[in-house]
Amino acid sequence: MTPAIRLDEAGAFSCIGNSISKEDAFGITKNVRLDAGVNEGDEINQYYDPMIAKLITHGNDREEAIRHMSWALDEYYIRGVETNLSFLAAIMNNKRFSSATISTNFIEEEFGDKYTSDSADNPNLSKLIAVAATANRILGEKYQKSFIRSENNEIYAIKSPDIPEDWVVLCKGDSYPIKLKIKNGIFNLLSNDDEFSIETDWKPGQPIFLARINGELISLQMKIDHSGIYIRHSGFSTLLKVVSPESARLRGLAPKQQSIKSLKNIFSPMPGLITSINVSEGDKIRNGQNLLIIEAMKMENSIIAESSGKVKKITASVGDNVGAGDVLIILD
Repeated sequence: MTPAIRLDEAGAFSCIGNSISKEDAFGITKNVRLDAGVNEGDEINQYYDPMIAKLITHGNDREEAIRHMSWALDEYYIRGVETNLSFLAAIMNNKRFSSATISTNFIEEEFGDKYTSDSADNPNLSKLIAVAATANRILGEKYQKSFIRSENNEIYAIKSPDIPEDWVVLCKGDSYPIKLKIKNGIFNLLSNDDEFSIETDWKPGQPIFLARINGELISLQMKIDHSGIYIRHSGFSTLLKVVSPESARLRGLAPKQQSIKSLKNIFSPMPGLITSINVSEGDKIRNGQNLLIIEAMKMENSIIAESSGKVKKITASVGDNVGAGDVLIILD
């Protein structure tokens, strides 16, 4: 059986003006074919078809072909544009899709009106916590090396300070204590009642974390920056931060920072031209009300209020060209 999926730029317009960098070398599966319409460095503008590639896998039956597709999607690394990779991976891991009990209403019934990869209901969260702790340990080994210069101006490595075994992984406001030990090059982790044995040759800076976890070969996409460790796997995207137990305790005492979303700002979800503003400063608005219209690629997109409130300030005007993420309306 040979399933094929189309890789689209997600959100219809969110990547306009961005250039592509990609890595399509697949490590786990070789039963894969990629037909791409773009190359690394290409720039996508508003006049393009949203399909940028077609990914095809094959197997002896539906189950095997889907398994190869799931692996290939986890390893398909592309940056510079927002895509539907996570959504496609979520479909491959959907039990109803795997059993072929689907209809034309499948997406609406299983995923609702709006799919989000940043879901709290992640069945692989404990595994991702273990991966984050492992990556943090490997980073620690890299950056905690100490060196000394001799009288002959030669440089020698000296024993690094011992890296602690106890850590806390933070995710979506929750704390997960974890203990990590290394034996014979294998990372052994204990988090609550979950035990993991991880074998990996991953090195800091590599975007694909290929590992054998409890004997199962898996791949994840990983990005590490000041915010923490961002992992994408099986249709879910998760930001995790690994800290010491004392740091986790102190974070719990700090006042909660107000999020941008709680400020009730209305953002532009895409680049486009504002053609209509349907409210004025001082107006009271209700959840679901049409606030303004943005035109992009000759399509009118209504910006809908997600909560009730009062318009404090309108920061854009009819005729303005706005970018994705620009603040359009500020609510009280």
